[in-house]
Amino acid sequence: MKNYYSINYLSLVISLTPVLLRRDIIASFLESFAKPLNALNDIFNTHVRNLSTNTNAQICYMQAMLNDRFGSAGGKITVRTAYIDFDSYLLWIEGQNKPLLVYKEETVGFAPYLLNRDDRISTNNIDFERVLPSGFVPDDTELRQLDTLVNKNKLASKKYRVVYE
Repeated sequence: MKNYYSINYLSLVISLTPVLLRRDIIASFLESFAKPLNALNDIFNTHVRNLSTNTNAQICYMQAMLNDRFGSAGGKITVRTAYIDFDSYLLWIEGQNKPLLVYKEETVGFAPYLLNRDDRISTNNIDFERVLPSGFVPDDTELRQLDTLVNKNKLASKKYRVVYE
């Protein structure tokens, strides 16, 4: 992750001070004002690094739309990014027309997986999950309405699965 918000206030204060005022006593005085800002910036940067950055506007919109329509039925419906299924990858050897088996690092010799050309995700991978609360049991018409809403508002290339938690 890039540190867009990482600002060194101590060096900023010194560099913004006019050259004629850059004496040791004045620099120390100005640095004492900048130290709390540096501490707050460090706290903010650790908070930003710990945030789940998989949420974007499309996820928020779809979640709000589903909860407005079906949220009162039994809990909050969430949408989250699905984990990558390594069994859905294919790797092709250049010049040949057959896939190459690649082994996962932790299970060498047991479970190979395949990657496709240009290391792109194959069409079998799920992009996101629609998480329904465990108390929410939709009937067939509600399930069709949920599917229709999601299919109408998702990108055409995205695939999803329904998960109950």
